[in-house]
Amino acid sequence: AVAAFHRLAEALQQCTELQKLDLSYNKIGDAGAARLAEGLQSCKQLETLRIGSNSMSPAAETSLNAVMDTS
Repeated sequence: AVAAFHRLAEALQQCTELQKLDLSYNKIGDAGAARLAEGLQSCKQLETLRIGSNSMSPAAETSLNAVMDTS
């Protein structure tokens, strides 16, 4: 699963116009969230990120929310 989020993170780096992303119920976990946070840094137009029900720690959720706050 982490490899899939690594590939997604790489793809997200090219998605500069992405505005909404729903990744709810995808079993992201903490390692996947870390990879996802890396990729989301390039998504400056992203307004909505849904990450509910993904077995992440509060720290991982905070990491993703911080990326949203800076984009």
